[in-house]
Amino acid sequence: MLSIVLAIRCLLCLIFLVAAVGKFADLPGSRRAVRGFGMPESLADSIGTALPAVELAIGLALLFARTAWWGAVGAAALLTCFVLAIGANLLRGKTPDCHCFGQLHSAPAGPKTLIRNLVLVALAILLVARGAKNTGAGIGDILGGLTGAHLAWLVTAFAVVGSCAVATWFMLQLYKQNGRLLQRIEALEQRGNRDATHPTTAEAPTEPPHVGLPLGSPAPAFELLDTGGRPHSLQSLLRDSKPLMLLFIDPECGPCKAMLPGVAVWHTEYAEIMKIAIVSRGAAKKNLEKLDSQALPSVLLQQDREVATAYQCYGTPGAVWIGADGRITSYVGQGSVEIEKMFGEQRKRATPELRPAHNTGDPAPEFFLPSLSGRHTKLADFRGQPLVLLFWNPSCGFCMRMLEDLRFWERTPPSNAPQLLVISTGPAEANRKMGLRSEIVLDDDFLVGRAFKSTGTPSAILLDEHGVVSTPLATGEDAVRSLLGFEDLAGAASGSLHRSS
Repeated sequence: MLSIVLAIRCLLCLIFLVAAVGKFADLPGSRRAVRGFGMPESLADSIGTALPAVELAIGLALLFARTAWWGAVGAAALLTCFVLAIGANLLRGKTPDCHCFGQLHSAPAGPKTLIRNLVLVALAILLVARGAKNTGAGIGDILGGLTGAHLAWLVTAFAVVGSCAVATWFMLQLYKQNGRLLQRIEALEQRGNRDATHPTTAEAPTEPPHVGLPLGSPAPAFELLDTGGRPHSLQSLLRDSKPLMLLFIDPECGPCKAMLPGVAVWHTEYAEIMKIAIVSRGAAKKNLEKLDSQALPSVLLQQDREVATAYQCYGTPGAVWIGADGRITSYVGQGSVEIEKMFGEQRKRATPELRPAHNTGDPAPEFFLPSLSGRHTKLADFRGQPLVLLFWNPSCGFCMRMLEDLRFWERTPPSNAPQLLVISTGPAEANRKMGLRSEIVLDDDFLVGRAFKSTGTPSAILLDEHGVVSTPLATGEDAVRSLLGFEDLAGAASGSLHRSS
């Protein structure tokens, strides 16, 4: 029986020591795990930091005969707390990351985790029930009875087993990473073969394998310091109840640095409807040197890639969207092109629907549209004097027929001429070639035009200095010319209207 008791002690001792070492190697992850189990944020950091120290003390106590019983009591108590926390979360339908062995191994807590901890509780209680004097010999007694040769063999065996364990863990991580890369490569090859075989055939797109956490699952909690040393947690980032984009970068990543000016624009122009948090890695000084020229949101620093790995983002740049309720709303976007596409889709979802305004006296709805200069333009930027919104398309023949007259109007505007904002549905390059001096913004979906009940181009409407509709919508060449104050420039196709697609 004593041999069984000793084996149980050794098993519990090994488990607690490995768990402690793994958690010490990833203390931020330990704190995240405690928060994930529902512990208040005010206590989660202290408990998450103290937990590996408690596990280490229990593991060491189990090594020695005099303290083994107290170690068993501590193990039983701590494991019972784990069982209660896991069970409570499972009853609520939650499966937080257990972070059981810290950086060595972590997985969502589930029924298997609960059963494993129940078995360990039973073993610890068995040791406690044996009493303080019947828990077997200590490590000193065992080693004292060994010869020098036996000790050498024991040390060698531990070294070999430890090396094999480390190598096995490393190979498993490498295997998982290669599997993910192969999935991405296979998806790209399939897409390329399909495009090469059917270059002009319309067909339903084949969706590539999704990367990232399941949609609707709780976003892994984290707490990181920014480059200024200020703490930020997932909970604090979601405090404003806005959708959140986590953008994972690396200070040495060229594509990351290339897309950061655009990210700065997103952060500035859309702060009212969404939030962006950049998660980098490495030292604050290095990140400041690489990123200090950018007007970016706070740059949060992970030690290595622990937060990115928790979100299953394995490359940079990568991004994922989190809803205001703290749940995953997108798969991981990888590469600047995919991230920009994801941002555009989220912007459309987050932008409130424009309120129709087509009657005189209606306040014009606010809008945000990208300009040819790269910045985003707000209607509020033009407050203070009358403004004409000109709905335009460079591929519209009626628009192009009045283009030269519009240029002349810009060079020699009539007295008391209003400001002009051209809202175009055409591509940026085609709009640049028109050579207009007035600001041009791009509205590919014609959302603003529809808000003013415009159904085609050219059309225009006048707003007063307060952004209130002053005239009915002018539709067609002649009506637009009249609204702008053109003299003797009426085109041959009076009142024509080019329907927008």
